[in-house]
Amino acid sequence: INVVAKDVREVSKALIDKLFEQDGGDVLSIYYGADVDEDSANELMEYVEQKYPDCESVVMNGGQPLYYYIISLE
Repeated sequence: INVVAKDVREVSKALIDKLFEQDGGDVLSIYYGADVDEDSANELMEYVEQKYPDCESVVMNGGQPLYYYIISLE
């Protein structure tokens, strides 16, 4: 466990920041799950675009039943 928070959005943002700090990358993919609406996923993408403007970001509906997000940084 790398990040702990009470709010899914805040913990997702903190995890993304941690990914960039540790590994860096050029492409961030966000797959949102069955319990996340598209607007929330797009809000997370907007955060990435504002904070990391040189990174290409993509949001896709993964439909996974267990995880809110699967996030990949390459």
